[in-house]
Amino acid sequence: MGLFKRINKGLKKTRDSMTGAINAALYGKNEIDDDFYDELEEILVMGDVGINTAQEIVEKLKERYEVETIVINELELDPVQYDENRRRAGGTVSEEAICWANKIKNADRIVIAAPFWDMSIPAALKTFFELCS
Repeated sequence: MGLFKRINKGLKKTRDSMTGAINAALYGKNEIDDDFYDELEEILVMGDVGINTAQEIVEKLKERYEVETIVINELELDPVQYDENRRRAGGTVSEEAICWANKIKNADRIVIAAPFWDMSIPAALKTFFELCS
């Protein structure tokens, strides 16, 4: 086996190991927090990236990507009430819903993780979308 094939084979093992470790660090997480960033830095150092480079990568990620996790079930949102005389006319949407709608509108990316039962989304998620639309 030639030199470049051996190097490539060794790098593939490192890449696969790091990818698996990062996937394991993300699995089951509800949010990306400081613990995740610490774990990521450790994975990068163990993957021979180097301490300074690992720290720089993590800092750049923190600077570039602001992550906010919304746990909709923890919000106390009332369902939209429709009545014949007032179909969400002025004053029927809370300030909290307007705030969330603006955050979603201004986000670069939105990732939604929710169970999908019987070809439908959970009621809390539906309520959240109704209030934000």
